[in-house]
Amino acid sequence: MSQRVFLHVGLPKSGTTYIQAVLGKNKRLLSERGLLYPGRTWNDQVDAVRDVRRMKVPPLQQATVTGAWDRIVAEMKRWRGDSVLSMEWLCMAAPGQVRRIAKDLDFAELHVVFTVRDVARTVPAAWQEFCQNRSTWRWPEFLEQVTSDDAMNTSAGSALWGQQDMILLLDRWSAAVRREHLHVVTLPQSGADPSELWRRMGQVLGIEPGGFDLSDLGANASLGMESAELMRRVNERLAAEDVPLPVYNRIFKHKLAKDLLAQRKGQESKVLLPVVYYDWARERAEQQIKAIEASGAQVVGDLAELRPVLGDAGQAQQVATEPDPSAVLDAAVKALTTLALERPRRGRRGAKNPGAAVPAPREGLWRRIRLDVVDRFRGRSFRDLAAAAARRLRREPGADR
Repeated sequence: MSQRVFLHVGLPKSGTTYIQAVLGKNKRLLSERGLLYPGRTWNDQVDAVRDVRRMKVPPLQQATVTGAWDRIVAEMKRWRGDSVLSMEWLCMAAPGQVRRIAKDLDFAELHVVFTVRDVARTVPAAWQEFCQNRSTWRWPEFLEQVTSDDAMNTSAGSALWGQQDMILLLDRWSAAVRREHLHVVTLPQSGADPSELWRRMGQVLGIEPGGFDLSDLGANASLGMESAELMRRVNERLAAEDVPLPVYNRIFKHKLAKDLLAQRKGQESKVLLPVVYYDWARERAEQQIKAIEASGAQVVGDLAELRPVLGDAGQAQQVATEPDPSAVLDAAVKALTTLALERPRRGRRGAKNPGAAVPAPREGLWRRIRLDVVDRFRGRSFRDLAAAAARRLRREPGADR
């Protein structure tokens, strides 16, 4: 039976992807040191959180999600050492869900871990991430809402602060967890060695952080200003089309945004907090710091790192408050060109005779999903589509994924 269970509940955009990558890549070494990272892969933890939070899932995923929380809990209960579960959607658990989570894990000493980033970096990072997840808020509109006095009564403000307000989250989790078992890990400022975050996390987990493989961990791809705006406009166009979420995630979020547009980040304007919001950022940071200090949570790092490092007056004047329309068009043209040329290039590389006609490539999952979208608009139900797609995949075990 687990002695301690650590729930890393987020916050989003606070290094969660990095920590999850380290944990997943070093799962075996962690277990050798007495720490269980439950599930076969991190996706099992995602399904468990979907289950315990009763999140809506597509019909094809329902079978794997139903009971996933109980399976993860049972695995941790069988383990004789400590366990760690990391999934940032936990930070958005409602009070009733928090109580259920604590009750289900009462066989162990429950610890809750927050990773926290300064607000001046969090707000821009959140906007471009929302743009990769169907949101349609323009950057100035987003800023106006999240910084307003009644932010929680606005759509953007409630979406952001529902997952980032440390005052709210510490109060919610402290109702179910002893205050000395709440942990806040601050993110170092920009330019710090990424391994410092893992060192701090290791300190919370009670393991020596050395000896772990920290290479080739990947990253949660972010976008520049123009590509984020392009995704926002795409979302506006898709809003009336009723595109199923799995189709949106595969085609638009992962293929267009994370695979193609993210490569342009270094060529585009950075999404940065405009100078007019500097005073707000400083005030908000102080509120967060005071809330953490008052909570009794154990802090690893330095709360001073939550005070934003803001540009000087000269740099501030160069921060874009609106995307350049011509740059947005350029991003769209290049992304469209890349998509159009991608499959023919794969075919040419595979041709034995460069002068011969390139045979049509075997239809892959990517094209089939696009055809599914067309069929969906012709009136077929998503359930029928899902069943048809599953039948095709069973017939073609070698299909690309």
